[in-house]
Formats: sequence, C-alpha cells, structure tokens
Amino acid sequence: MKIIIFGTSAMKHSYSFIAPLRIARACARHGDEVMIIDWADDRIKLDILKEGFEQHKWGVSYTLKLDDMIPELEKQIQEFKPDVIYSMGTGSIWNLYQTCKNYKIPLGLHIGDPYYAEYPNKDLLDIYQKMNFITANEGQAWNYCRTIRPAIANKCHLLLHAIDPELSPSLEEIIKTDKKYICAVVGGDDRIRRRELLLYYYQWTNSFPDHKFAIGGSIAKTKYDYNDLDPKVLDGKYWNHTEFTEEEAREFTDKQFNLEFIPNDLTYPLGLSHPAVHKLYSESYYSFTPYGRYIVDGRVSKYNTMTFGTKIFEQMGSGSAVIANDIADLDMIIKDGETGFILKTPEDAYKAFKLAVDDPEKVRQMGINAYNFAHQFHSWDNRYEEVLLPIFKQLGIK
Repeated sequence: MKIIIFGTSAMKHSYSFIAPLRIARACARHGDEVMIIDWADDRIKLDILKEGFEQHKWGVSYTLKLDDMIPELEKQIQEFKPDVIYSMGTGSIWNLYQTCKNYKIPLGLHIGDPYYAEYPNKDLLDIYQKMNFITANEGQAWNYCRTIRPAIANKCHLLLHAIDPELSPSLEEIIKTDKKYICAVVGGDDRIRRRELLLYYYQWTNSFPDHKFAIGGSIAKTKYDYNDLDPKVLDGKYWNHTEFTEEEAREFTDKQFNLEFIPNDLTYPLGLSHPAVHKLYSESYYSFTPYGRYIVDGRVSKYNTMTFGTKIFEQMGSGSAVIANDIADLDMIIKDGETGFILKTPEDAYKAFKLAVDDPEKVRQMGINAYNFAHQFHSWDNRYEEVLLPIFKQLGIK
C-alpha cells in the first residue's frame, strides 16, 4: 500500500510530532510506502527546517510553502500513485477533499488533540461527513461530533497516542540505566495545572529532602513566590505567578526545591516522544501523569471530568513506574504495586515515594513491568494493527 500523509508541519522537528511521524514509522514497519507532504511553517527557523525533498528510513518527505502543497500533491498523485491520502488536521481540507474527489482517492482525516480543541463549527462537521474515515486522539469535542452527527459516527475511530518503539529506549538500556530521581514529570501548559503541580512537588520534595525530583517542559518555566508557600496553606490561595528566564529558573529550583530543572527546549516543545523525554523518565523510579486534580490538600475527586492523558504510555514505555490520581479508568492500565500506584490520599503518595527510598530495586522492577506492558499493548504497532489496518482493509487498499 502507498500512503501520503498530508500537512501540519510534521517535519519541523526531526524526532516527532504527535501523529504524522509516528503513523509514518508504523506504516513503514508494516511494509507500506510512505510519503509526507508537509507545510513549511513560516514561524520555524530555517536552521531547524530543511525545505524540499528529504529521504528518511521510513520513507520520503516534501516540505513546502502552504500555497505549493496542493500542486505538489497533484503531482505526486500522478507519479507516486498513492492508494490513500491521510490529512493530519483540517488545514486546506476543502481543497484537499476536492483534489481527492477528482482523482477518486480515499481521504482520511486525523484530529490530533481534540481534548484541547474547540468544538467544530458547521463547516468542519460538513467536511467530516465527506471523509472516508476519521481518526482522533482523546477528546470531549470528538464525542460531541459522533453524537450530534450520527452519519459521522461510523467513520470515527479512536487512535490514541502510544509508545514509539523506534524512539523509546530498549529493555537492555532500561535495565542498565541509573535512577537519578524519585519522580519526574514533563509538560503542563495550563497555569492552574502548573500551580497545582508545583504545589504537589513542593509537598514531596520537603518530605524527601535527600532525594531529587525532576520537572521538565513548560511547567519548569513557572515561578511562584516561595515566601507565600506556607505548608499549612496547601490550596495555593496565596500563590503569585510570574514568568522568568531559564537561568533564574535553574537557580530558583536548585535553591528552593530539591528539583532538577530540565531545559524547556529539550522536552515539551519537541513533542512527547522525544529522546530527551524518554531519558528523563527512564532515569526516574516514578513518573507522574499530571491530569485531573492533584493530591495536595487531601481532597481527591475520582469523578473529575479530565481524562488521564495518553502520555502515560510513554512514561511506562520508558521504564518508569507510574503514579497517578484515582481518575478515569487508570486501574485498567496501572496495576497497583506492579506497574505503579493509583493514589487516593496524600498518605498513598508518601508510601509510594518512600518505597523508592526503602526498596529501590522493587520499584525498578515495577518500571520494567510497566515497560513490558506498554510495548506489548500500547505501541504504535498495536495502534496500526488494531485501528489503521482494519480501516485500510475496509477501503480495499490493503
């Protein structure tokens, strides 16, 4: 089968983007010929992005200006002769639809992170209905589409994020890796989440002063007034928010918390599945999946409407046991005491961290168990075989 993956600046980073490169690598591992026609985002520095043709292990890519993408697609339809076009987002989707209709080629659409996206307008719902298939990651807006437009529902397929076996460390590397941190976390764009997460970490870094915690991504660039952090006031009521430089961040975290600051440009902006992120998780006994309400004040909502987030598969797939709040269906993924811990009270969190101090080899084995679970059930090969392959077979192209 030949597939063209279209759009969304997938090639702006050489390692990963949420969907395009991971799907491309999974398709290639299953014998498909893959091409990406990509948008050269003007905001990207030229030293990061190479415009034009590039050869990769998984296939080829053409990185072009936005106005040149459809003409290049028409050219490649005639020369490459794809069996299916797979759009990573809704940019140029109407022109893309007309092109595929003219050449009688099936067109699929992937919606990357609808959990964070706005609800689609009527025009988008109309174009959804014209797709041959639609895939999406987690999201409330996604469920809305399926409910309000039943004609779309039979085209909808959940394609959750997963561990990329080409980017994650091997089991041998996991076994040999030294554990530097009790717990690590990456990400957290939202200010409320950043505030609660740092408050959460404040609580435990003071409980284990001789052991390092690690924090990376956008949350590592958030500063709060340390003097207002009264341990008796754990609801964040008096926190003040400012932004600060990397140098200030490093000095602040080193002095005020027993945290190691992971430079922002090595983690979150390069996508979840990046070697720097995998390395951070693999060097940690635990990783924390920061969704829902954190355990900072003894109040834990099991019925929080936020999902748990699929970055958990990358944490497990990096050889880190996972700790998380008791939200969503995490007990279907985390086996208490085997691959991590589901925390219901602050005391549960203390016991989990103390286990890494008292019996580090046991927690290391939990990380290995987590690694095996993620790679067996939640890799991109699983997603291809369970989601994409049946779609392609239904279309008669595989």
